Amino acid sequence: EFVKSMNKAMKKINCDKIVAQRFPDGASESDEKQARNECDIMKKRIQGYIDRIAYGEKCGTDLACYTKTLEDKGDANTERAIYSMYRIARDNPAKTDEVVKVLMATLNNPSKMAMQANIFALDRLTPKGGKELVERIQEVWKEFSRQSTYKDRARMLEAFIGHVRARGR
Repeated sequence: EFVKSMNKAMKKINCDKIVAQRFPDGASESDEKQARNECDIMKKRIQGYIDRIAYGEKCGTDLACYTKTLEDKGDANTERAIYSMYRIARDNPAKTDEVVKVLMATLNNPSKMAMQANIFALDRLTPKGGKELVERIQEVWKEFSRQSTYKDRARMLEAFIGHVRARGR
């Protein structure tokens, strides 16, 4: 229901009208172009939020649906899938092991947002750490530390390894 009303509201956003209201006395071509671009960016962001909400409604509490999304490393809903899986496991401890297993398997997703979400979820779902988790983090860390493009991910994992090890003592 929310998605329907948001899609209806999105259709009503008229960037030309917004630009005209922003510059009632006219503006330079570059100012108008920038304002129109900002409006288009805003619409794309809102649409992204709507899409992720619709995706969450579609999957609900179905872990298999979220797992399928995580298998495609480029899926726009990856971050949403990770946070949704975390919430499911947090609210249903019987599912924690299953979720942790999936999150550990997909920790090597090169998306920075996916990695941050994954670290967030694993940190909270594994309060005692564990040898298996440390080994998986090290494995992914080695993979990313060899690639200059992903040095920042390697640093994130390095910090996470230290954090997990300290908790496990």
